[in-house]
Amino acid sequence: MATLLRDENSKAYGLIYSLTHDEIFKLYEGSGLTSYIAEAILVTTNDNQAIAALCCNLIDSPDKNEKNQEYYEKLIKCMKKYDLPSPEAV
Repeated sequence: MATLLRDENSKAYGLIYSLTHDEIFKLYEGSGLTSYIAEAILVTTNDNQAIAALCCNLIDSPDKNEKNQEYYEKLIKCMKKYDLPSPEAV
């Protein structure tokens, strides 16, 4: 659910999951995340392997007042657990 916008000159850090199209549908069904679109990207892993993946990107930037502090705190906790750079460090 992290907000990712299209920007070919940027990096994003995260986890890669292996899901079927049916599993992706079940995951997002009823989530209200209708402004996101699945797009093909090339991922570089920690061991420099290139992997094709789907990434759900937000089409339009969120409203400046649109925030979810609880989700943000959970995201930061998850990033620390997996030793990923925090948004402040990127």
